[in-house]
Amino acid sequence: MFEEVWHYRYGEATNVIDVHISKLRRKLDLPGLVPLIRTLRGSGYVLDATK
Repeated sequence: MFEEVWHYRYGEATNVIDVHISKLRRKLDLPGLVPLIRTLRGSGYVLDATK
């Protein structure tokens, strides 16, 4: 999404997206409930609010 929406390209490995996802998880995921953001290894992240 970062590349497609904002046309931002990285020349090297970075963890900018991981940091933002971590912050979102802390705000969205409530203790005792199924997490809303899932990691799909090799693909990215999924927001799953159907549970």
